[in-house]
Amino acid sequence: MPAAAGLSADLLSGTDLVHNSAFPTSLKSCPRPVPKPLQVQAPPCLEGGLDCRKKNEKEELREFARAMDKSLEEPLKNAKLARKRFERRVCDFRYAELDEKGQVLIDAYGPHGPMRPGGSYLYELRRWADAVQELDNECLTRAGDGCANLLGFMKNYPEADIQPHGGHGALGSELYNEIRMACEVGKTRAPVPNSSPVWCDTSTGLCEQTSCRNWWHDVHPLQVDPKPWVDDRVEYDQLKQACTSIMRPKYTAADLDKFQKKAEKEAVALKREFCTPKWVDGYCESKKPPVIHAKCVLDSGQYCKQGTVQPGSESNITSMWEEGIKEPPVQVEALPLLPVLLLPRKSPQRADLVKAFL
Repeated sequence: MPAAAGLSADLLSGTDLVHNSAFPTSLKSCPRPVPKPLQVQAPPCLEGGLDCRKKNEKEELREFARAMDKSLEEPLKNAKLARKRFERRVCDFRYAELDEKGQVLIDAYGPHGPMRPGGSYLYELRRWADAVQELDNECLTRAGDGCANLLGFMKNYPEADIQPHGGHGALGSELYNEIRMACEVGKTRAPVPNSSPVWCDTSTGLCEQTSCRNWWHDVHPLQVDPKPWVDDRVEYDQLKQACTSIMRPKYTAADLDKFQKKAEKEAVALKREFCTPKWVDGYCESKKPPVIHAKCVLDSGQYCKQGTVQPGSESNITSMWEEGIKEPPVQVEALPLLPVLLLPRKSPQRADLVKAFL
C-alpha cells in the first residue's frame, strides 16, 4: 500500500512526517527569538483582576488575546506543530494495531520504538511537552505586556472561554487553547481519539483517515460515545505540568478527607509529645542535695541507725534521685495470704504466719 510504503521510507530515512531534521550547531544553546511588540493594550478589567463581564470588556479582551497570539507567533507555532506531530503519530500507532499494518510498524511507532523523528510516539510526546513549556516560559518572562495576566485571568475565570453550546474557543486565544489541550491530555492520559488525520503518505499528502476521531467511532460501531484509549504512563506527567498555568488546584471530597486524617494524626502526635508526662533528658538547674539518713557502720564495728550520708561518699549513690511522677504511698494493712499458702502444710513457719495473720 502506498501509505505504508511512504511511512516505512519515512522511518528508515529518519525524517519526520511534517518536521525536517535540524542541522547540528556549535552553539551552547539556541538563541531565543526576538518577541514581536504587542500592538494592543490590555483592557482595564484585565489589569484590575476583574471578570470582564460587560460586552465591551469581552470584545477588548478578545482583541487583546488575538494580539498576544501574534506577539507569540514563533513559540506558538512550534507548540502547535509539536502537538500535531504527536497526535498523528499516536493515532498511527493505534491504527497500525487495529488495522493490522504489520508488526514492524507497530513496534516502530509504539512505546518501545526508537526515540528519534519518525519513531516512537513517546518521542513526539516529549517534544510536545518541551514546546509547551517553552511557550509558557516565553509568556511568563515577558514583563509588562500582560501575558501572565491573561493566563491568570483564565485561571480565575475559565468560563470566559466557554461557548454557548459548551465547547471551548469563546476567547479566541490560541495561547490558552494550546496550553489547555496539553493540560487535558496530561491529566487524562487519553491521546486517542483526536482531530488529526491518520496514516498519511508524505509523498502524496493523502491520508487513509481524515480524522482520528471519526475513525475511532468507526472501529467502535456499537458504542454511541466510545471511551478513549488511556495510555497510563509516567511520561504524561511532564505534559500535565502545563495545568499549573491555567488551572487552580481542585480538591475532591476524597482529597479533603485525606487532608483531615493527616491533620488529625499530626495533632495526636503533638499531643502525645507535649501534653503527656514523660522522662526528658537534658540540662537541669542545680539543686541542693537532700539530706539522706542511713545505717552507718565504721571499721571499728561501731554503727548508728540514722547516720547522715555525706555528699560524694560511696553511700550517696541515690541522694540526687527524685520521683519524676509522684504517686501516693500504698498502705498495706494485712499480710498477703498467698505467700503463706506456698509453704508446706506441716511447716512450723506456716503455722506461725497463719496465727499472726488471723
